[in-house]
Amino acid sequence: MKENIIKDIKKQDHFKELVVSNTPDYFKTENYLHYRNLWNTCPSNHVVPNFPINLDLHITNKCNLKCPFCPRTWNDLAGGFETYGFMSMELYKKIVDEGIKEGVKALHFTANGEPLLHKGLEEMIKYANERGILEVIIHTNAVGLSEKRSKSLLDAGVHRLAISFDSPEKESYEKLRVGANFEKTLRNIKRFVEIRNNQNKQLPTVRVQMVDQGDNIHLREKFDEMFGNIADSVSHVPYIDYNGGPSTYVDEKTIDGSNMAIGEKKLKDNFSCSYLWQRLIIEWDGIVYPCFYGFDMKMGSLKDNTIKQIWHGKKMTDLRQLHSTGNYNKCGDCNKCGRQFETIEDDTYLSSD
Repeated sequence: MKENIIKDIKKQDHFKELVVSNTPDYFKTENYLHYRNLWNTCPSNHVVPNFPINLDLHITNKCNLKCPFCPRTWNDLAGGFETYGFMSMELYKKIVDEGIKEGVKALHFTANGEPLLHKGLEEMIKYANERGILEVIIHTNAVGLSEKRSKSLLDAGVHRLAISFDSPEKESYEKLRVGANFEKTLRNIKRFVEIRNNQNKQLPTVRVQMVDQGDNIHLREKFDEMFGNIADSVSHVPYIDYNGGPSTYVDEKTIDGSNMAIGEKKLKDNFSCSYLWQRLIIEWDGIVYPCFYGFDMKMGSLKDNTIKQIWHGKKMTDLRQLHSTGNYNKCGDCNKCGRQFETIEDDTYLSSD
C-alpha cells in the first residue's frame, strides 16, 4: 500500500488496522469517545462495568462457507452443533431492551455463523438504532452482499462493516474461503462502497481484513494495494490455532493445519483476556459464553437469567479472578485458547508497539 494514502495505523486487540480514509464525524462525538475509552480502560485496569460494554450476537450458527482455518468450521465438521437455528426477534428485543436499560454501548453481529443468512438482520439493526445503541457492527464474508442487500443494510443504519476476504488472488482466496467465488464477492464489496458513496453516506465504514497464514502471507502487500483503493481500512490478524487447531477437532486428512501458523509464538506479558471486562457472547438460542471459542464455558442461559445476572455471576467473577491474578492457565479452555500468545516476525503490521 502506498504510504501517502495511509492516514493512521491502529493497534487493535490482536490485529493492526491500516486506515486509508478520514474518520467520520460520528466517531468523534463525546458519547462515542467515552464508550471507546471504557473499552480500553476497563480491561487494562480490571474494572468490571455495570453491564457488558458490547454484546456479540451470534444470530445464527449457520454459515455458507467452510473456511479451513476457522474454528467454527472445525467445530461444525466435528459435530459440535447439535442443531442449527436463527435468533428470534423476541429474544433479540429482550437482549437489546435490557442492554439499553443497563448501559450497553455496542452490538457485534459476528462469529459462529454468517449474519447475512438471517433474514431479519435489517430489522434487528433498525431496532438497535431506534433504541439508542451507539455502534452496530457486522462481520461478514460478503458472499451474500448483493446489491439489494447492500441497499437494505445501508437503509437500516449500520455503523461498521468488517469483511473477511483473505487473499487478493483467486486461487488462494477460493482455497481459504471454501464455497465462495472470488470475482463475485469482490464485485459485491466494490458495489457496496459505490452505493454508499453515491448516497453521500459516511457510514458504515468498510474494513476488509485478512487472516495471515502460510497460504497467503506472501500476498499481504498485494492485498493492501487492492483494498487500500476500495475500503476505508485494511487489517491483518495472524492465524491463531484456537484450542489446539483443527487437528483437535477433525482428522488431519479433513483439514491439514500444518501450513497455517506463521512466525514464532511468544507468551504475552501479564496476559489477562480483555473480553472478560468488555463483552459477552450470546448464541442464537440464548446461551451465554465469555468468549468466541470457549465451547465448554457456558456461563448461563437467558431462559433462566438476565444478562446482568450472568455478567456479575459467580462463573464470570471466578474467571476474572483467575485472569487478574495471572492464573488463566488454571482454566482449561483459556490455557489452550491461543489469545495468550503474540506472533513475532519482522512485519510492522503485526509486531508489538
